[in-house]
Amino acid sequence: MGAADPSRSGLVASGERWAGGGRPQSGAASVPAWNLGIGGAARPGEEELHHMHAVNTLGAASPGATVEPAAGEPRAATPGPLSKRFRYGWVLEALVIATVGFLYETARNLVTGSAAQSLRNAKTLTGIERALGIYQERAFQHFFLDMPALVALWNFYYDTAHFLVPLFVGIYLYIQAPARYVRMRNTFFFLLLGFGLLSWYLLPITAPKWMPASYGFHDTQVEYYNVGPQTPLAYGADGEPTKAVIAATGNPYGGLPSHHVSWSLFCALALWPVVRRRWVKGLLVAHVLLTIGAITVTGNHRFIDIAGSVIEVTVAYSLAVLLERALARRRARRLGAAPVLAPA
Repeated sequence: MGAADPSRSGLVASGERWAGGGRPQSGAASVPAWNLGIGGAARPGEEELHHMHAVNTLGAASPGATVEPAAGEPRAATPGPLSKRFRYGWVLEALVIATVGFLYETARNLVTGSAAQSLRNAKTLTGIERALGIYQERAFQHFFLDMPALVALWNFYYDTAHFLVPLFVGIYLYIQAPARYVRMRNTFFFLLLGFGLLSWYLLPITAPKWMPASYGFHDTQVEYYNVGPQTPLAYGADGEPTKAVIAATGNPYGGLPSHHVSWSLFCALALWPVVRRRWVKGLLVAHVLLTIGAITVTGNHRFIDIAGSVIEVTVAYSLAVLLERALARRRARRLGAAPVLAPA
């Protein structure tokens, strides 16, 4: 018998990885098999490692992680973003994301509903929460109102983490896991331009902080220290929010789903298969929980809005996976190779 093929060993699962000439390099940090190297193209033999890593760590190949071709059958490598194929391509990638973000901001304001309809819908949701026994947002907010420093921290987290954490996630995946970056970028685009806009158009909702005074909520972003806009809700002669309010806060009636929660779930979903250390995964969970706390203390959302966020992220991720599979099959037909998908 010939020498054993090193690419079929369990070295990847034990934390060793390939370096250049085919010999395993010991002492390297344990990383996902698909995270070897930061280039967009897989190195020769790397796809075999992908499948073996899934078998060694889980006991069986992860569903949907790869489509394993028969022995000797050619493979269509899973590509990273097209922008990694040329120098300074990340600038174009950033411009594309900024353009989609601009379209989202514009569309979000265009689907702003009427004040009267939003208030009716908000009262209906309040009734549903009371029936379910989860109408606790006011009590949660009031617990912190006598602690202005903590309220300021909630305001700060609401206005900053919502943007900074997804930015970090995107940069990290772009460098360390290009194939997964593509999947999660497409998920993010579906989040921005899909379910949320449709829901806000069909079901505008007044935020708790803008309900009538009898409901007892406070607009902490106006009444307490805040790094973001401190613009109180004001209505024009037509009974609708003024242009200044919409310019400062965006669509004031985009309540369900909460994009703050959706984006935090997106970040956890994006990095969970990538990171190995438990404390990092703990930070991902903490970010989701802190975001839920921030949307509640600031009076921007209800607990029931979280359900809409879970549905939104599920739909967006599913669409991104379907798109990826369709493109992989198309590439495979063109190359006469078996399709390879990014790990789930």
